[in-house]
Amino acid sequence: MYTPPTPEEINQLVCDFISRVREIEKSKKTDPFAGKPLFLQPDKAEDAEDEPQDANKSKVSDKSGVSDKSEILDRVATQETKTDDPVALSEKSDSLAELEAMTGIAEVKAEVRRQLAYRRVMAMRKAMGVEIPKRLPHMLLTGNPGTGKTTVARLIARIFVGEGILRGGAFVEVNRATLVGRYIGETEEKILAKIHEAHGGVLFIDEMYSLTADDSDSKDFGHRVIEALMPVLSDENANVMVIGAGYPDSIKRMLATNPGLTSRFPTVIDFKDFTGDELMEIALKRFAKYGFDLSIETEHRLTEVISRLRKRRYFGNARDIVTMIENHVIPNFCTRVEDNYNSSDDNFLNVILPSDIPDVETMFPLSASKEGVGFRVSQR
Repeated sequence: MYTPPTPEEINQLVCDFISRVREIEKSKKTDPFAGKPLFLQPDKAEDAEDEPQDANKSKVSDKSGVSDKSEILDRVATQETKTDDPVALSEKSDSLAELEAMTGIAEVKAEVRRQLAYRRVMAMRKAMGVEIPKRLPHMLLTGNPGTGKTTVARLIARIFVGEGILRGGAFVEVNRATLVGRYIGETEEKILAKIHEAHGGVLFIDEMYSLTADDSDSKDFGHRVIEALMPVLSDENANVMVIGAGYPDSIKRMLATNPGLTSRFPTVIDFKDFTGDELMEIALKRFAKYGFDLSIETEHRLTEVISRLRKRRYFGNARDIVTMIENHVIPNFCTRVEDNYNSSDDNFLNVILPSDIPDVETMFPLSASKEGVGFRVSQR
C-alpha cells in the first residue's frame, strides 16, 4: 500500500532536486556566471597586482578584486549590472518602456524602479567589498481582476533578465489546475517539473490562494504545492523567482495558513482599481490600436457606459473594457457598416458612433450592479 510522503520528505526531495541542478551547472564547460552582474557571481579573490595603481585614487578592500574604487563604480554601473545578451538588453528596454506606458499603476511602476535601484546599488557595494544583505526575490501581486497583474509579471521577468538579476530562463505560468494532481504523489511530480522548467526565470502562480482554498478536505492536494515550494522559496541560490498573484483578501487568507510564507515573499505589490479617467484612457488606446476614431458624442457615450460598468458588483477593470470593445462595440460597428455601407465616405469604415456602444445590461445581462441594477436572483 502506498504511503504518502511526509512534509519533511517532500522538503528533502526538493532540496535534492536543487542540488542536482547545481551539480549539472557546475559540470558544464562554460562559465554559467559569464557576463552576469557581480551579485550573481561567486566571490572571487582576483589578483589585482597586474593592474597599475594610481596612488592618488582611493582604495577599497582587497575582497572586491579591484582596488580602484572609481573603476569599480564605473564597471558596475555601466556594464556588470547588465547582461551582455543583446536580445535581453533590447527586451529590457522595450519592457521598461511598455511598463511606463501602461495607464495608471503609478505605485506599481515606482516599486519596480525601487527594486531595480536596490539591485544595482547592492551590486556596486558588493563590488567594493562590502557585505550586502541576502534578500529573496519572490513577489506577491495583489489586486482585483483586470488590474494588470499578469501583464506586469511578464514585464518584470523580461526586465530582470535584461538587468542580469535572472539568468534568462522561461516565464512559466501555472495555476491550481496545472499543479494539483489527481492522486497521491502526482502533485509533487508536477511542481518539481515546473520548477525545473522555470529554472533561471520566473514561476508565475496565478490565483495562488486557490492552492490552500480547502484545507479541510483531506483529498485536496493543493497544500502539497506549498510544501514542495517552501525549500525553493527559502533558498537565495535556487535561481528561480516565484511570483504569486491573486485577490488581496484571498492572498491574506493564504498567508495565514502557513506562517512561513509571509517571510518568503518580502515584496508585495498592490494593484489598485482603475479610476474612471484611467479606464477611459485604456478604452481610447484600444480603439486607436485598431485604427478607430471617436466623435465627441461617442466619447460622451463611452464615458457614461464606463461609469455604469464600474458599478457592476464583479467589475473586471481593464478586462471588462477590452471585452466591451472587442466583443460588443466592434461587432455592432461591423453590423451597422455592412447594412449601410457608403463607399463615398472615406471615414465610414473608421468612425465609431454612439449607437455602436450598447447598454451595460446588454453586454453583461447576468451581472448585477452594486446598486442592484441588472440581473437579480429571486428570494424564496
